[in-house]
Amino acid sequence: MSSDAPSPTPGPSLGSGGQPDRDARVLALAEYVRANRDAFTDEALRQAAADAGYDEREIAAAWAVSAEPVRGRTASANAIGIVIAYFVGVFVLASIVSAIPEASALGLPVIGIGLLGAVFAWLSLRDSNPPLAYAFRNGVILLIVLPVVLSLVAFGICIVGLATFGAALGAG
Repeated sequence: MSSDAPSPTPGPSLGSGGQPDRDARVLALAEYVRANRDAFTDEALRQAAADAGYDEREIAAAWAVSAEPVRGRTASANAIGIVIAYFVGVFVLASIVSAIPEASALGLPVIGIGLLGAVFAWLSLRDSNPPLAYAFRNGVILLIVLPVVLSLVAFGICIVGLATFGAALGAG
């Protein structure tokens, strides 16, 4: 590791609002730290940041932000896969229960319980695993909105079909 780190490019300076510009500076410095932490010592990076005009609060905040894992497509893709597997499992279980003659009426309640479980997962994972919570939220919304939209489309097709059929009867 080298002890002479290149100077970070300072983020935007503080404007009249103060906070948003400070946040942008901290995020810019955090990116600089992530990019250079393997090549330079912490002390060299801190000194380079101070020399570039960052104050101690910005440097401390940037170090905290740079220590957090970067959430990218991988976390979101894994979360989406987990939610798809969950809902497929719920529908497979509902299909199995519906296929049993003695329990065929329990298929819909199984789906309802699965939907409630997804809502619970969404609400309980908001702070600990945001990508998974976001995926569960989208799954819940999709499973509520999709049947309503499909029903409205089917209703519209029926109305148009009946109007066309009625017009054909009246003309003939």
